[in-house]
Amino acid sequence: ISVRAVRALRNVNAADASTIHTLRVSFKKLRYAVEVLAPLIGGFPKATKQWMGEYQTLMGEVQDCEVMIAGARRFTAARVAGRRIPMIAVQEALAVRKNRALAAFLLRAGELETRCPRG
Repeated sequence: ISVRAVRALRNVNAADASTIHTLRVSFKKLRYAVEVLAPLIGGFPKATKQWMGEYQTLMGEVQDCEVMIAGARRFTAARVAGRRIPMIAVQEALAVRKNRALAAFLLRAGELETRCPRG
C-alpha cells in the first residue's frame, strides 16, 4: 500500500471534499503503478483490479459533484440581461447527489487498508 495514500486516507474529512480529492490523486498514482508493475510480478487478481477501479470511481463522483457545484455557483453569480439566474433547484439537486456520493465513499473508505495490494 502506498504510504501517501494511507496518510491521505487518515486525513479524510467528510466536511472537506478536498481531502477526498487528495486521497484520489494518491490512489490514482498507486493504481497506475500497480497496473504497470503487475506483468513484472505475476499480475494481480482481476477482482483487485476491479475493486481499485470502483474505489477510484467513488472518489471521482464526489469530486465531480464539487466541480459541478462550483460551476453552478459561478453561473448563479453571473448576470444575464441584468438579472441573476435562479439555480436553487440545481444547487439543491447537486447537494443531494454529493451527499449520496460522499456517503457511498465513506462507507467503503477503509477498504484501502484491507483490500489494496501490499508490496
